[in-house]
Amino acid sequence: MSKNSSTKRVCEILKRLNEGKYLNTEHLALEFETSERSIRRDFELIRELFGDILAKNGKNYTAFSKFLLQDTLSSSENYLLKNIIKLSKRSNLKLVKDMQNSFINTLIKDDEYNPYLFKIKPYEEIYAYKDTFKSLENAIIFQKEINFIYDNYGKITKFKVKPYKIVFMHENFYLASQNKNDVLISRIAMIKDLNVTAKTFTKNYEILDFISDMQTTWAKYSVGYKSKLKECIIKVSKKNAKYFLLKKFMPSQEILNSDDDGNIYISYKVTNELEMFGLFKQWLFDIEVLKPRSFIYFMKKLREPDKVKSK
Repeated sequence: MSKNSSTKRVCEILKRLNEGKYLNTEHLALEFETSERSIRRDFELIRELFGDILAKNGKNYTAFSKFLLQDTLSSSENYLLKNIIKLSKRSNLKLVKDMQNSFINTLIKDDEYNPYLFKIKPYEEIYAYKDTFKSLENAIIFQKEINFIYDNYGKITKFKVKPYKIVFMHENFYLASQNKNDVLISRIAMIKDLNVTAKTFTKNYEILDFISDMQTTWAKYSVGYKSKLKECIIKVSKKNAKYFLLKKFMPSQEILNSDDDGNIYISYKVTNELEMFGLFKQWLFDIEVLKPRSFIYFMKKLREPDKVKSK
């Protein structure tokens, strides 16, 4: 491996940051016989992989704390990251095309001595849609409006939207875009005849926040959405309480309290009833919805669709 290999640089920079050292881009460029621009790209790659762990002062960088990968990500997050990188590597997507192959292979290699084995739901294969993904990447990066036809099992709709993010949710890939004053969530596999226009747009940062905050593909955007969230409160019996105490079924899950019988009371904050569909369906006869009234009625429809419909 040559002295100026980007993989070697990144590994060495990670090692020094993890030791608490202050690093100067100019000094690193001289040491590794490369440009400061390349060194800055190395730091950007580290930021992409590990999040906002770097403190920057002019040309100097340091890490807020030690951040070995296994300490930064939970085991399940690490496993999911490996699978997303494998999937993206097959289609040469933006997520991985700027990384060195040796760095990727080190990250995703399977270790026979690893005591953990995670089984997750099969995720969507994207190789067949690689051209669509690449066009969407460019449109998002350069903030270009796009046109496409959405084929939802024979129901055809034409859209002209402002693309914001490619979102991986529920084991599938979606495009989150601004459609007039709404946020449109589109399954990328259903996008046809994609056309990236020359017209640029300015991002709405509240919409960016909404896309970051949304918990399901059923989330509904409206201006000032954070002040309009609906609180759904459920009661979970003592028998099933342990499952909710051990795991968050949605990011907004909050344990409110418990009673003398061991039942627990949980709050979720969502944009509409449909966001609770997955949880309600999973625990259809094992939880009680306490409020609000619209969520109680929604659960009743799921349990007894014929009775509710007949009324």
